[in-house]
Amino acid sequence: MKKKINWMNTLFLTLSPVVAIVGVGSLIWFNEIHWATWILAFSLAMLSGLGITAGYHRLLSHKSYEAAWPVRLVLLLLGAITFQNSALKWCSDHRRHHQFVDKDPDPYSITKGFWHAHIGWILYKEDEVPNYENVPDLLADPLVRFQHRFYLPLAVVTGLFLPAGIAFLWGDWLGGFFLAGFARVVMNHHLTFSINSFCHFIGRQPYSEKDSSRDSWILSFLTYGEGYHNFHHSFPTDFRNGIRSWHWDPSKWMITALSWIGQTKNLRRTPEPRILKSRLEMELLRLKRKSPNIPMERLLAVRTKCEEAYIRFCVMKQEYQKTKQEKLYVKMAELRTEMKKAKREFLQTRELWRNILKDSVSGLAQPQAE
Repeated sequence: MKKKINWMNTLFLTLSPVVAIVGVGSLIWFNEIHWATWILAFSLAMLSGLGITAGYHRLLSHKSYEAAWPVRLVLLLLGAITFQNSALKWCSDHRRHHQFVDKDPDPYSITKGFWHAHIGWILYKEDEVPNYENVPDLLADPLVRFQHRFYLPLAVVTGLFLPAGIAFLWGDWLGGFFLAGFARVVMNHHLTFSINSFCHFIGRQPYSEKDSSRDSWILSFLTYGEGYHNFHHSFPTDFRNGIRSWHWDPSKWMITALSWIGQTKNLRRTPEPRILKSRLEMELLRLKRKSPNIPMERLLAVRTKCEEAYIRFCVMKQEYQKTKQEKLYVKMAELRTEMKKAKREFLQTRELWRNILKDSVSGLAQPQAE
């Protein structure tokens, strides 16, 4: 059955880039954009991006942490600035994406094509009127209901007129309207859309191949930390996307910082041994794919030893943190020694595992003797 075009979405997504390019281009041509407007545009892009990643995505769609009502209100307002629909609609679509990823009910399934996943799915009307049956928790939230009811005026006022009003303070309301307003909206649109398209199309799959999601540090840098998408689909309730300290994930850092002042709590983390187990299983799976007949006994034994060593290290680390809070200094010294020993054992077994994999791959590449 032929789908009907959603003319409101189609016209806005088509005309907003034109307005942004013509407006900003003209102002640059006549050298009429104040330096403060550039800072405003960048700041609003970052803040509104966090409204989607930390707000719509991790807080509301996945319940990966809890937030005080002032934080929830600010995140809902920042989400409205992006013109990406109300939180209720956005989260309902996203939960369906995770429930049916790569299948027909997935609203932005990559199996229907890159263009469809990126933006095409927004240009057509849905077959049925949304009933929001998969977001009953959000329907019970008065702040979410308020934002949903007044989404369009909130988006227009906060997304376009607010930047113009702020830039008016230094005499550049046109720059605020076109650069910090329209151009920022267009940029945030396509950065968010890139998660649905590029992050299901290019990148690595270190944790799972059960779906098309992929990790990309480049996209993570561009999308406020959302680019570690294979990790996210493997562990969707984790409040982090970038799990290492060096992973670019501003949403993770903001959520953590707010927890220090009591504005967020119950930050959900996937147990580290479970993450390691997924990585080891994927590494073994790829090796078996290259050589189905490779002897597995030693590999499985080393993998088990590696997992057990890491579990011991994690247990020691938790016990050490508990003892540190209780200020049991003698026991702390003992646990520190045991923790170092457990970490050393894990690193040794992890290195042994990598060497075995490397030797196995090298052996496969060697020509067989006649």
